[in-house]
Amino acid sequence: MSSTSVAMTPSFGDRIQGITEQLASTHDRSVILDLVLQAAHDSFDALGGAVLMVTDTRDRVELALTRGHEAGAAILWQDGPLEDASPVSDALTRRQPLLFEHEGALTSAYPDLETRTRAVAPVATAVLPIVLEERSLGVIVLDFREPHHFTDSEQRFFRTLTALAAVSLGWAELAQNLDVQVRNRTLALDAFAQFTERAASTSDVLDLARMGVEMLQNILPDVSAVYYEPTGRAWRARVWTDDIAPDIVDVLKQGVPFTAPSFQEACDRREAVFVPRWDAEREGVALTEQYGAGALYVCFTGDVPRGLLAMGMQQRDAWSDRERAVFQAVGRSLSLVLERAATATTLKRQNHALRETNEELEALTYSVSHDLMSPVRHVTSFAALARRSANDSSRVQRYLDIVDQSAQRMNTLLDAMLQLSRVGRRDLRLGLVDVNLIVRTVQLDLGPDLVDRAVTWRIQPLPVVWADQDALHEIVRQLLSNALKFSRDEPQVILEIWAEDDPEQWTLCVRDNGAGFDMRYAHKLFGIFQRLHSQEEFGGSGVGLAIVQRLVRRHHGTVTATSTPGEGATFHVTLPKPEQPAM
Repeated sequence: MSSTSVAMTPSFGDRIQGITEQLASTHDRSVILDLVLQAAHDSFDALGGAVLMVTDTRDRVELALTRGHEAGAAILWQDGPLEDASPVSDALTRRQPLLFEHEGALTSAYPDLETRTRAVAPVATAVLPIVLEERSLGVIVLDFREPHHFTDSEQRFFRTLTALAAVSLGWAELAQNLDVQVRNRTLALDAFAQFTERAASTSDVLDLARMGVEMLQNILPDVSAVYYEPTGRAWRARVWTDDIAPDIVDVLKQGVPFTAPSFQEACDRREAVFVPRWDAEREGVALTEQYGAGALYVCFTGDVPRGLLAMGMQQRDAWSDRERAVFQAVGRSLSLVLERAATATTLKRQNHALRETNEELEALTYSVSHDLMSPVRHVTSFAALARRSANDSSRVQRYLDIVDQSAQRMNTLLDAMLQLSRVGRRDLRLGLVDVNLIVRTVQLDLGPDLVDRAVTWRIQPLPVVWADQDALHEIVRQLLSNALKFSRDEPQVILEIWAEDDPEQWTLCVRDNGAGFDMRYAHKLFGIFQRLHSQEEFGGSGVGLAIVQRLVRRHHGTVTATSTPGEGATFHVTLPKPEQPAM
């Protein structure tokens, strides 16, 4: 990594923080697009930039904004259909940035692009898709007058910026729709305003649901209300109004099957469903025959149903327009609050990842100025000495040996940095992975290095976990290689591998009987090029455990270690269990 890209990173972080604060203060679509394009264009020495947005018909894009291009000049990025063979269409279909770094790369991939647009292609281009929950919103395009290599930090900046743009545009769309609803339904305004005000005081879902059912009964005294959550294959009541009879509450707490007709319809339509002439037998909900009308609203976060708001009325078998408006307002409010909480969690995770990346870049900067520069100085110094001592062959040979050793060390460190960089760039393909098979494969891989060593393996039955198979193989390989390396002086090496089952995660454990380490320095264990033992004692690149930590974090897990010097070490890797889909 060049010193230039490292130096740019703090400015990227500052820009992300600044644009986040600006976007938080507006729901105006045009302002959002202008802020995002300005941030992208000004962060690079770009020739120009553009934003194209997908139309409501989903089959066309329209040029919404340009920056940097000369007024009236023809550019490649124009209104038009979403065709199969265009950079904009391909970026939205793949949902990945398209980066054309060298002159001719864009026209080589799309030979007729200049002819169709009657414009000249720039030297380098980045096409960045804006996608919100599987929905393509548009693209940001940056054009460059010179070849441009997009570094890892620049690509991370692109991903974070487009994610912020997508979330902000989503909120702008929600705000616009909400304004329309409020204007058309003045009665719903009261319900929405009261609920939103009260919702601001808590982030607990059940507290919000309790507010919702209380709001419904306060505004519509003749109704009963229930909030359900999905558990197993049924909707189970979690919150209800006090007027519901205890025996009915018991039935609702036991659960209503997902396949109950009106419940299924509300989930499929993703909007409020009003049921006239409630049929308890048809719905499969016992003891509810006295209700004349029902209403259901399913709350989603993304594509996952998280809760269901329902209300019933005994006096009549149909809903008035006022009652429908109030129910929809409360249901939508609850859904928006849940969606907002999920979005906040996503942004918090992205910001945390950005902070971790900055910390790692700082460590890389340190390594460049120390670990990598030191071998370079050796090469320079001893080469000069060798030239001055050319007449003394023995001295020349000794100096050149030192030069060779330093160069080899430098190559080792560079290779380690490249390996660590690749770990962060590769996309994870998550699925069910048998840890037993992973361990056996790693044992076979390590076998040739253990021919002259006495190693006892104590492996307990291991689980099937939710992970990327290649990444988990690398985690296990690094941990076992590390254990064998630091146990090399033991006449009888003992390696133990087992797993611990917790409700929300699996913990994989690896224990050795090697050199161990002082727990006072455990905080350095997973740092890049950090060592708790000297290079002379135990060789290696110094990034193996850093690779383990990065891969585990990408799985949203943790890795820790405990040890006593001279008694070995135990590593613990946690991997979250997948969320069970509600339906």
